[in-house]
Amino acid sequence: MGLMGYNGVLCSIALGNKNLKSLVWTSCSVLLSVVLQVIGMNLGITTLTAPFVISVWVIMGIQKLMILQQYTKRF
Repeated sequence: MGLMGYNGVLCSIALGNKNLKSLVWTSCSVLLSVVLQVIGMNLGITTLTAPFVISVWVIMGIQKLMILQQYTKRF
């Protein structure tokens, strides 16, 4: 159970910044990593920091897609 907190801290370090937008993205990443950790535990998988990696990749991908969408709306 302690690893869920570790994954959350890693998510915060990776995505954290000093603005509200960053807080929202970081919170989404932490929640996603906890969900992935619980799913892995229920399936009997040793996940280690995989939930952190997957959740940060997903959030960063969503951020990139949103930036791309905003960019294409201009033209």
